[in-house]
Amino acid sequence: MCVNAQDSDPIKNYEFYLKLEKHRFGDVPEFEPKVDPRQTLRPEFTPKSKSYWAYDPTMKISIGFSQIEWITKSHIHQAYPPSIISAAGQLDENEVSEKLKEILRECYVFDTKEYQRIIKVPKDPDDRWNPYFVKKPLDFPLEERMTRNFFSSVLSFGLQISSARTRPYVSFGGQNQVFFERGGYAALLRHPGEINVLGKHPLSAQVSSDEVSTTVDKQFERFYPLSPMLDFKQTNLYHDFESFGVSSSLAMEKYHPHVAFLPTVTLKPERMQYATCLFAFSNALAKAHVVHGSEEVDLPTPIVSHCIASTGFDLHFATCQLNTTRFSTDSGIKNLIWSVPNVKLFSAVRREFELYVEDYNKHAGLHLVAYITDGLLEKSQLKN
Repeated sequence: MCVNAQDSDPIKNYEFYLKLEKHRFGDVPEFEPKVDPRQTLRPEFTPKSKSYWAYDPTMKISIGFSQIEWITKSHIHQAYPPSIISAAGQLDENEVSEKLKEILRECYVFDTKEYQRIIKVPKDPDDRWNPYFVKKPLDFPLEERMTRNFFSSVLSFGLQISSARTRPYVSFGGQNQVFFERGGYAALLRHPGEINVLGKHPLSAQVSSDEVSTTVDKQFERFYPLSPMLDFKQTNLYHDFESFGVSSSLAMEKYHPHVAFLPTVTLKPERMQYATCLFAFSNALAKAHVVHGSEEVDLPTPIVSHCIASTGFDLHFATCQLNTTRFSTDSGIKNLIWSVPNVKLFSAVRREFELYVEDYNKHAGLHLVAYITDGLLEKSQLKN
C-alpha cells in the first residue's frame, strides 16, 4: 500500500504504520532474521535480588548500646580514647577556644536563642532587600547548613596547625557503605557521607594487644524473642556493590580512615550517638575488606577510625578499633569502640552590640580539634 505524501488522513497513515510493523516483525521471510529494536536495551545478566538488613542515620536504635555491641561485635567504652586524651592535652587551649568562637560567630550569624525551624532564609542575599520577595525554602535545613560550614572551618583550622608533609585526603559528599554478615544476617551500613578525611598513614592502635586479648570473655546480651536487627530495614538489592569508605575502593587502597563528619540528617541526639558508633565501625571495616578481603580473620594490625556528628549545638564522638572480622561467631577477641555522646559545645550565639558565644564548652572544643589533629602533629607543633 502506498500512501501519498500529501495525504494527511491520520487513519490511513496509521494503517500504513500497522502494515509496516507487521511486515517487519510478522511476515518476514525465514532467511531474514527478525530485528527487535529493544534487544540492545536488554541486560546481559539475569538480576537476582539479595536481601540485606540496611541501616542509615535516620533510623533509631531501640535497645541501645547493647544492640550496637552485638552488631559490631564490640565492647563499648563511654569515654574518650587514650590518643584523643593525650592529643587534647598537647593543644593550646586558649588558641583553640578563640578560633572556635570566631568560627561559631561566622557560621551562626543570627540570634540562635530565638531560632525556629520555620524560619526561611533567601538563597540570594540581594533578595532580602526586595520588599516584594517571597522567601524560598532552602534545599536542606538551615541547621544542617550551619553544621556543615562549622565542620569545614574546624577541619581547615585543624589542618593548618598540623604537619604540611602529612596532608590527608578530604572528600566532600563521599558515600560510605559496607557489607558484612553477622550471626546469619546480611547487614548493610550506608550513609550519604558529608566530610570524610583519609590519612596517608594509619592511626595508631588505642590499646595494646594484651588489652585486646582480655575482651575474649566479653558476653553479649540475649535479645530473645526480639531480633538484634530489629531497627534495621530489610532491603532487596540487585547488585553486589563493593564496600568502600569514601567514594571508591581506589581511595581506600592508597589512604587510611581517619575521621568522618556525619551530616545533620536528624535532630534527635539518641539517633546520632548510635550512628557515630556504626559509621566509625563501617569506615574501619571497609579498609579491612580492601586489605584482607572478605575472609574472616583476626587483624594482625588493628584499624582505627573516628566519627563525629552534631545536631546543631551538641557533639557526638566515636572511635572504633577494629581487631577482628570474625562476625559469624561471638567467641574470640572483640572490637573496641569509645563513644562520648551528647557533649554540649555551646548554648547560643547572642547578638546584642556584637555577636558572642554563650556557654562555650572549652573541653568539648579542645577534643573536637584533637580528633582532627590525631596523628597529624609533629613534635615542633605541640605545646611545651
